[in-house]
Amino acid sequence: MAIYIIVDRQSNLIVNVVSTSTPLRSSAKLKAIKAGELTLDHYYRMKKKAQELGVLVDAGALAKLSPNFCELLKLK
Repeated sequence: MAIYIIVDRQSNLIVNVVSTSTPLRSSAKLKAIKAGELTLDHYYRMKKKAQELGVLVDAGALAKLSPNFCELLKLK
């Protein structure tokens, strides 16, 4: 089962994390980026802090911590 991080193209904010057995495709509004365990660990730590402030995690901030996610973000 693959896990995808869903990023809003306009705001560059992570809006959801989805686990699915079928490949997800990006759309004009959303990017679907397949994520590994280390990237997800970084994301969930960042999400916990962001929730305390009432905001979403910025994909660029996650990309700084995860070189793999950064490369995939650029490709989509």
